[in-house]
Amino acid sequence: MNFFRSHKNRVADLDEWLEIATKKLARPARRRVRLEIKTHYAEAVAAHQAAGSGEHAARVVALEELGDAKAAAKCFRKRHLTEAEVKFVGGIVESAKSMVLLAVGHITFAFFAYRRLSLSQGWSLLHRSPYDWFLVAMGFLVLVVLPTTSFILASRKGAKLNIRLLVLMRSLCGVNTAFVFIFLGDRHSDDLLTIFLICTWALGIPFGLRFWNKLGKVSRNFGRNVS
Repeated sequence: MNFFRSHKNRVADLDEWLEIATKKLARPARRRVRLEIKTHYAEAVAAHQAAGSGEHAARVVALEELGDAKAAAKCFRKRHLTEAEVKFVGGIVESAKSMVLLAVGHITFAFFAYRRLSLSQGWSLLHRSPYDWFLVAMGFLVLVVLPTTSFILASRKGAKLNIRLLVLMRSLCGVNTAFVFIFLGDRHSDDLLTIFLICTWALGIPFGLRFWNKLGKVSRNFGRNVS
């Protein structure tokens, strides 16, 4: 176990190495990593002593073999959840449970559908373009279907919460979604502002997908209840 050996960032002892390497990790991950590294370090010290090294020399060599603590920290943050990510998940769950946000999404869709389908040509739906119907269908999906499904999943009592599915759905219907469809509903809205809002919304989707993928890896590697 060598995390890019470096002599530039030497540490005094194992405790200092662990403090640097596990910084920002969530508590369960920090405990797991510290236990793993301490076990590996103790085995390395014992092996060097068995090979004839003194205790102090064996500890120094074993510590050097762990490599750069800062490089290790980057590796650990890719494989384990950080404190910020745990808070992010908590925020997703709380927002999914919010009846206020759910109502905002439904009201926004009603406003959007009315503006998009009834503007300038009355209620003659036959005159609507395929583009209008496509936008309404997308609005129904991200403002009604996904938030409502998220609300039901997050609000069920006594049921196992599927965090990965919740993250996936919420990444598609973030806070900016309502603003996107409000401006899409107005045919006379500022095109540049609409494009900016759409891009902001779209850029948030890859982040949600990456985090969804990381949750899957954490679940497979460590058997965590995140799937």
